[in-house]
Amino acid sequence: VQPPLSRPLVRAGRERDARARRDTSPGFTRPGVRLDEEGRWSLTPEAIALAIGKSAGRVAVIDATCGAGGNAIGFARAGCDVLAIDRDPDRLAHARHNARAYGVSMRFLAGDAAELLPGLPPALVFVDPPWGRTWPRDRCGLGDLPVLAAILPRCRGPVWAKVPPSFDPAELPGGIPEAVFGVSAGDAHRVKFLLIRVP
Repeated sequence: VQPPLSRPLVRAGRERDARARRDTSPGFTRPGVRLDEEGRWSLTPEAIALAIGKSAGRVAVIDATCGAGGNAIGFARAGCDVLAIDRDPDRLAHARHNARAYGVSMRFLAGDAAELLPGLPPALVFVDPPWGRTWPRDRCGLGDLPVLAAILPRCRGPVWAKVPPSFDPAELPGGIPEAVFGVSAGDAHRVKFLLIRVP
């Protein structure tokens, strides 16, 4: 930068950035919830999960990749009939525990959603495929999200996919993309993910 910034300006900028990073949309807000390491950084913030749940209306929802249960709990709190699926029994146990912490009722099923979906009644299928901390920031597609690619052909109703901001919506024909921003001062101007609704 020319001319060089003064030390007080640099320090003030760093402090403002650190404060903003601390003030981001929280995941769960209730005490006693359980999260593993992946859940700590991939959980949909509680307020956002509830807003997504409310936008669904009171419908049957299958959370095909429930993890610690953040989105499933959001749908259940919004009045949806929820079936939460995860192939990791430990994560499913966390989701069950967290649902109790929030006082919501839902059903749980252990296994691979791609294998289980054909035997289940049609419902809105919510998919939050793992994208990891190092997802392609410039552009990504179904080839980068194999769990989503495996689940899509098995769905017999609408699909809502939570995907990285760099996902190409054209890879889900007919899908309606929405950029979802954080709800706190530290992330309100940052796209957290895309929610693509495929009718």
